[in-house]
Amino acid sequence: MSRVYDVEVNCPACGEKFNAPLWESLNGDLNPTEKDLLLSGKFFKVTCPKCSIEHPFVYPMLYHDMTNSAMVHLVLSEENAESILDQLKSVEASPMMGSMSLAGYRFRFVKDQNELREKAMIFDCGLDDRVIELLKTHYRTMFSKAHPDTKLSNIFFYKDTSYKFIFLAENSSTYTIDFDKMLYDDVADIRKNVIDEKSISCFYINQEWALGLIKNDGVYNKNLPFRDVHYGSEYMGFSDGRSENTCLCLCQKQSIENRIKMFITHYQFDSCLNPRNELLLSFLGLPNYFQNKIKNSGLPFGEEWLSLLQYSREICHICNSQKPDYQHSIYVHDSDFKKQWGHYMKSRYFHYGIDDMEHWGVYFIEEALTPEHKTLLCPTKDELAKEMSGFDIELDKLFALPKDQFDVLLYYRTKAKVLRYKSMVAYFHLSSELGFSDEFMNELHSIIHKRFLAVRKSIRDELKRMIPKTTTAKAPTPKKSK
Repeated sequence: MSRVYDVEVNCPACGEKFNAPLWESLNGDLNPTEKDLLLSGKFFKVTCPKCSIEHPFVYPMLYHDMTNSAMVHLVLSEENAESILDQLKSVEASPMMGSMSLAGYRFRFVKDQNELREKAMIFDCGLDDRVIELLKTHYRTMFSKAHPDTKLSNIFFYKDTSYKFIFLAENSSTYTIDFDKMLYDDVADIRKNVIDEKSISCFYINQEWALGLIKNDGVYNKNLPFRDVHYGSEYMGFSDGRSENTCLCLCQKQSIENRIKMFITHYQFDSCLNPRNELLLSFLGLPNYFQNKIKNSGLPFGEEWLSLLQYSREICHICNSQKPDYQHSIYVHDSDFKKQWGHYMKSRYFHYGIDDMEHWGVYFIEEALTPEHKTLLCPTKDELAKEMSGFDIELDKLFALPKDQFDVLLYYRTKAKVLRYKSMVAYFHLSSELGFSDEFMNELHSIIHKRFLAVRKSIRDELKRMIPKTTTAKAPTPKKSK
């Protein structure tokens, strides 16, 4: 049933006092006129009988859709939400009313009148608001690609003569795109299990909920064999909608193995106080599913973790000629290619045993290098002598050093084992203690840096050759409303 009573309000324009209806609850089936006002956006408005000026009048309320088994609470404060939760618990505990939640009722909280209007509209159309929120994340990404200079403030599902999404920009512009029922059905089907799992006891089904689900359970891409893409910071996993079936693409296996070797060989010796397993897990950058699997395994850090990873052949974007939906990087100074293909670019570097970052020095797994890369990264004394004349004595001294000291100085490795528990300055102290001039070290590093850049370019160019025909099914572009 509906509950409504009159309250006295003051017109802010003329000061007239008059009574306005306040709906504590609105049953859309029993009060179709008020339901239509809610769907049209006119429900929370009152008109002064004296000056005829219309004013917004918003208050907490419950909207009840009996036909579609939904209750939507407009809550305007945390205290309001907590009070409603207590009421819901008492309802569920009631022998008479407890069966309501078991009958498939959907309980939702919204924070403003626009969200309430949208929820009422979604349920009135017989749609699942959880799938709608997931579709919004897809359309949000699509919008940012089509209108990179326009900041989006919100997206709403809307129905007039047809279903559509309305995009509200921060500059007050509006855009629309037609609702894709086939995509809706596809997402609802493939994501059913995870949607059900992640919405249990969740009353706020909104963009924050959807983005959290995507972060943990994957981005939908219907053009891939496994259509859920799980983004880690460095690698992507792929699944069919069930997290336990998450796989890595077989083409990334060598890269992941080399990344672990890189950490064990070079990076575990830095002076960071965090446990080594935490540092390696962060360095690997795997999707959450694999991170949790490793954490819960109890296995010691290192190559033992490889037994916990599962692979499947030809399931990634490159193997299927598809562009990633989400960028690897948002840094302004990064190239567009790196922003789009950064996951695969870094994977390709490690495939050849090379870390593309040189902030702490040049690091690689020598036995994993190709002959061409080894020629560039492991120059002989004679090759260096041709590139830096006048330093023959210091070159002789450099090549006579023990290998650990030689590698530190040649590749300016500040995280090397020989420097453990010492500051970055220790690297410079080592070069001066061993009698190398600043001029020699600067020239040496300039040469190694150029060779390293040449290796990176060759790998990047190779990746570009792997994806010349990469395509994505053309999606409709949100159009600006007139």
